[in-house]
Amino acid sequence: MVFPLRPIGSSSIRPMAIKPEHHHGHSDLCPTYKRDVLGFPFAKVLQGIYQDESLPDVWTPFRTVVDRQRALVTLGYDLGPSGADGDWGRHSRDALVKFHTDSGLPAQPYWTTFTCRMVYPKLHPVPGGTPPPPPPTA
Repeated sequence: MVFPLRPIGSSSIRPMAIKPEHHHGHSDLCPTYKRDVLGFPFAKVLQGIYQDESLPDVWTPFRTVVDRQRALVTLGYDLGPSGADGDWGRHSRDALVKFHTDSGLPAQPYWTTFTCRMVYPKLHPVPGGTPPPPPPTA
């Protein structure tokens, strides 16, 4: 697929058809679902490309295993007796698959950019915007 380019300012160009929400991390495309590159400033890159500092950083809040586990617990998912302990085991995988299913994402046990894009607004609602849905019931 070829995207037409258009000038922005005097010296830069960017594709017209690609929006910030179309970008995702390497781990989302890799067939083996390699671990994402922790600490890569993806939001800053997109903010620079689109010259828009208001683009949210949906990645950094979920950079570590504990951050991801805490997000799932906050959203009402059961991680078992250990809770958010930093060990991504069976309970964490099961909770993530349930979150994906509940959110309309493929029921896979991989935390991806698409997961970040679904979790972030539920934990960081926009003032005056649509409230996040209630947590799932058991």
